[in-house]
Amino acid sequence: MLQSERLVLADVSLLAEGAAFVDRVSAGDALEALRLTIPDRSFGEGAPGVDLGMTVYDASGKLLLRTHQPLDRQEGELPVTVRRALAGESTVTIRDDEYFGLSFAGAAPIETPDGRIAGALETLTRIDQPFVERLAMLSAADIAIVTDRRIIRSGRQNQIPTMRELPANPTALTVPTQLTIAGESYLSMTVPLRAGISGDAGTIYIGVNRSVIDADRQDAQRQVLTASAIALGVGAALAISFGVLLTRPVAALAAAARRIQENDLHSPVPRSGSREMRELAAALDEMRLAIRETREDLVGHNVELAQRVETSDAGLSAATVELSVMHSIIQALSTMPIGGPAAASSAVIEQLLRLDWIDGACVVLSDADGGFRVTAERGFDPDVAAATMHAVEESFDASVRSAGVFVEDIRDAEPLRARLASRRLRAVALLPLPGPGGAGASSGALLVAAAQPTPYLDSRRSLLRASANDLAVSIHRVRLTEAVEESRRRAESVLSEMTDGLIVLNGRGQCQVCNQAAARMLGIDAAHAVGRPALDWLPLPASIVDRVLHPATPPAGVTGVAGITATTSAAAMSETTTPGEAPVVTEHAGRLLALSTSPLHDADPARRGLILHIRDVTDIFAAERLKQDFVLMVGHELRTPLTLIPASVDLLTEEGAGTLTATQLRITEMLRNNSERLLHLINDLLDMSALDSGSVRTQPDHASLSRVVDGVVESHSAGAHARGITLAALQPASPVFAWMDAHRIQQVINNLVENAVKYGASDGHVTIRVTPGEPFVRVDVEDDGPGIPPDEQPMLFTKFYRATAVRARSGGTGLGLAIAASIVELHGGKIWCESDGKSGCTFSFTVPAEPPPGDAQLDP
Repeated sequence: MLQSERLVLADVSLLAEGAAFVDRVSAGDALEALRLTIPDRSFGEGAPGVDLGMTVYDASGKLLLRTHQPLDRQEGELPVTVRRALAGESTVTIRDDEYFGLSFAGAAPIETPDGRIAGALETLTRIDQPFVERLAMLSAADIAIVTDRRIIRSGRQNQIPTMRELPANPTALTVPTQLTIAGESYLSMTVPLRAGISGDAGTIYIGVNRSVIDADRQDAQRQVLTASAIALGVGAALAISFGVLLTRPVAALAAAARRIQENDLHSPVPRSGSREMRELAAALDEMRLAIRETREDLVGHNVELAQRVETSDAGLSAATVELSVMHSIIQALSTMPIGGPAAASSAVIEQLLRLDWIDGACVVLSDADGGFRVTAERGFDPDVAAATMHAVEESFDASVRSAGVFVEDIRDAEPLRARLASRRLRAVALLPLPGPGGAGASSGALLVAAAQPTPYLDSRRSLLRASANDLAVSIHRVRLTEAVEESRRRAESVLSEMTDGLIVLNGRGQCQVCNQAAARMLGIDAAHAVGRPALDWLPLPASIVDRVLHPATPPAGVTGVAGITATTSAAAMSETTTPGEAPVVTEHAGRLLALSTSPLHDADPARRGLILHIRDVTDIFAAERLKQDFVLMVGHELRTPLTLIPASVDLLTEEGAGTLTATQLRITEMLRNNSERLLHLINDLLDMSALDSGSVRTQPDHASLSRVVDGVVESHSAGAHARGITLAALQPASPVFAWMDAHRIQQVINNLVENAVKYGASDGHVTIRVTPGEPFVRVDVEDDGPGIPPDEQPMLFTKFYRATAVRARSGGTGLGLAIAASIVELHGGKIWCESDGKSGCTFSFTVPAEPPPGDAQLDP
């Protein structure tokens, strides 16, 4: 049998390799070697050996090799012990094997030296007639193992009840019961043969013939009578011998001999007459004393034997009662008590009061406020129980209380004597209820008391500790169940009150949860959806469902509902959705629904899945469209007069308009700069609004990226030189081409270079680096400015966001990088920033080197 909690068979390399590579020959050789190293499986000297069966499974649970008949027969269902072993847990249980019959079954994982589980090893040890006979010999009782198919007996045939003589309900004999079998009286009881995992495998019957004890007593009495008879016979023989030898009457000696014969061993033998008669009288008296001493010894041995028998009977009876109490406690706590911790506590107390050395018991449990309250009590009033509990708690330190307090007589415990004497208590025991927090944690205590001094023997202490531990486990299980139920009710309440739709799908795409908001948006019955695959009941186009269930970055320019792009959808809901994949927007029943997904994580892969979030964004999109239209209208209305202002200023500065003073020239220059700045701001707003509305169209072609970069360097050289910044481009010797809209990509590079020159260090460097590649070409703009902290970098490409390091240095709208990001995404590329947050940063983006397969151009 595999007795350890975890048996790692990594040292048996052949077995690990055989299981890992599904090699039956190697596994067979390893099993044979393993069997040779297993010690004799007999139960004792001279007892017959026990059959041992061994089975090897590979990592998938497929039967690889079996050493007992049928050799290659795969059972219909993989045993639970083997499934646990494949999960890394060793297990021992009892089950009824199709070939071995009733057997001990053990399973353990087979691990390779690197710690990987290669399979599982299962062993079977038969429970048969030799096993039962040996068990009967060790226990000095008549034993039988009864299953639903057969009965295995020990001893004479008529000493074990037949199947018909046993009660129909085996639990009727869980306490000692008098049975009459074949005309003889037996003290009998049954014990369930627990299978651990698969339930009860049968019942163990134990019977002791009452005549055995009576026979032992009668043998002892016969020994005493026989010894007395022998002594009396010896006395009579000596008397007769003296009568033959003496030639004259010796009335005194004859009378003494008769007294000895009549069992009068206390009267001394008179000594008179001649020397020979006196010597004879002395010898007779010594014989009397010897007979009396022998009889006293025999009587003493008889009394001692009787006391031992009575003690054995009392001990057996007490042990039987304690075993019955422990069994009843386990049985009462094995199911979830109706009524919670109070019901579980009452059940334990009720069983403990069956013991004659317990007069009162109570259970105190911790409450939500951190205090303790009496949950259940019997034998004394709650106030007495609470006072006793507090007295014991205060009289012993925490280290003693953690292991339990046993006071056999409070007169020997001075701190308790004054406080508990008036309670009519003489012995108390306090056992902590271990809490779920591990060592030192306590969820309460079990208190028992007696009105008389009580010896707390090891067996009694073990029973009380086991009862406290079982009660603590049951209470923790009840509380955990109540907490789970409360969490479930809260989750259901939250789901039902949510205005957004929420659907939970398992790993197979089946609906596990569908709240009412989702059912209302989709126009379905929530109960009808649960348990069914999403494709069977989601009233959405198959392409939309596929994109939702298999989220991925959508191709650049994919158009959503009513001409709104996926990029626009994400932007419109940036304040109302969580980060991750862009929501999929679709129209259903005249409403716009935004569908987004997130993974459902769990340590168990079987419980992982997908969360589908549904939001009605009809009003959001309407407001977004209204905002875009307003920005476009205001922008166009403002751009026309603003365009005229710089032109008018230029006219004022020409010679034909007259000579302006130095102050007037300074004012006109200020007017020109601010009007150009305002015009630039309006152009950014119009570009951002156009990108959001999806009205921007790209015209991609094989364009020279090298020429675009050269043009940017030329246009920004003067501004860079004014700040003492060296602006340079690092490009391959051969021109680099990309599939792009050259005007839009130039707008992106212009924005990045303008920011680098504007915020870079004076007398520093700005470098544009072009790196060709497949399928994307990469462009990097490097500067040695103040740097951008990593926690701010994800926000750089959102609208109106400006980094902390540049806010105080100059003005700006925070739209330039958002526009650049939208243009790059329209091309199907990516844009990002790299910086250590201390010095310098690099803005990078990619554009396709070639057009997408099968497309002539990228549509927005």
